Amino acid sequence: KSSGLTPIAAPAVASPAYAEACLVLSCRKLYWQDMNQSNFLDPKIDTLYNGKDHHRVFFGEILTAHGNPQFLSTK
Repeated sequence: KSSGLTPIAAPAVASPAYAEACLVLSCRKLYWQDMNQSNFLDPKIDTLYNGKDHHRVFFGEILTAHGNPQFLSTK
């Protein structure tokens, strides 16, 4: 509420979308994996994760896209 965003129902998934969004992609998760610090090519990257709370990467299938028409062009 304090963010000023207005939650709305997403058309194809249970997660909310936001009325103020220029583009909403509703996706179905296909795969996830936690980042492994031993795979960082630059060791300085690991210093950005003080709590060793590395990101989780998701891959998904886009089910629907809606929003501002400039983002939905098929050109």
